[in-house]
Amino acid sequence: MSIGAPHWHVFCRVVDNFGDAGVALRFCRQLSLRQDEPVTLFIDDISLIHSLMDKRDLQLFEIKNWPIATSTLLPAARIISLFGCALPQEYIELAKSTDPLPHWINVEHLSAESWIESFHLIPSPHPPLVEYFFYPGFTTKSGGLIHEEHLQLSVSDKHSVFSPNDKKPILKIFIFCYHSAPLISLVTSLHKLQIACQLIVPEDLPLSAELKYWQQHHLNSSLTFIWLPRLVQTEFDQYLMASDLVFVRGEDTWARAQLMGKPLIWHIYPQEKDAHWLKLEAFLTRYSEPSNAKEAITRLYSFHQKWNKGLTITPEDCQALLDNLMILKEHAQIWQHHLLVQTDLIDQLIHFIEKNDKK
Repeated sequence: MSIGAPHWHVFCRVVDNFGDAGVALRFCRQLSLRQDEPVTLFIDDISLIHSLMDKRDLQLFEIKNWPIATSTLLPAARIISLFGCALPQEYIELAKSTDPLPHWINVEHLSAESWIESFHLIPSPHPPLVEYFFYPGFTTKSGGLIHEEHLQLSVSDKHSVFSPNDKKPILKIFIFCYHSAPLISLVTSLHKLQIACQLIVPEDLPLSAELKYWQQHHLNSSLTFIWLPRLVQTEFDQYLMASDLVFVRGEDTWARAQLMGKPLIWHIYPQEKDAHWLKLEAFLTRYSEPSNAKEAITRLYSFHQKWNKGLTITPEDCQALLDNLMILKEHAQIWQHHLLVQTDLIDQLIHFIEKNDKK
């Protein structure tokens, strides 16, 4: 069987709703913009990813529901399995009979763990196919991060994000976390400190009902709330960019906040046998490397521990974090520069495949 015009098939199974779908969307968007071959994304939650796509995204690449009758598919010249998802066996058998054989890349989850550098671009034979493992990361020995060629680092229209009637500067805190986060203790502590701030909260947050209940019983609080409906990803990014401190979760908003140079608290996706703790420790260790702000990083580390363990956030915890906010912002921008000077994931991926084409 011969492959027709070169094209890409990207496969994704959604486990961590917005995180997985968000990464898949950014991946396919940038892949479509960087080269001319058509891209098709096969995903098992098509309604979710459609809700995140703007008009331009809908024109850039094709979306198909997965599972699909793979016998009706002609395997692509370039096959991407996101997050180690297993390809349909029937599709693999079809790919084995194509000429030339397709490129098969397994793009894994983003990690700061040092071991990924040894496994990045390692081949795994499935005769006659070869699967390559591609590890996104934070160093030049990894696959890098997904971002635009010219990353926009300012809000395009601040009045479309926040009310033009906001006359005085106010601390803006973006909150996006899992259900296990000690969110109510966080807002209660900010309230007790009488800190004037806006909390930007997606309606899709698992704890939104509890938080709205808290809001109704604290109408005179110095805290105000902006409740975000489900937004397309590009609009969601604008609120993230306009915030002073961001609480992010999973992979997509975590990576995005770093690229934006935002002080962040990361709620990592919980894994079996507490495997996520090693990943959190690895990130915090690597993230703190370019900093001389030992006290601020210590406070950040402590807050991450309590946030991810679901422990009560006290007024003292909040005060310590906010007292160091300017230092943490400077540190976040140093880290951002460290990331942006590296070759991004899409360019690395395309270069790797082009180099293999010449062999």
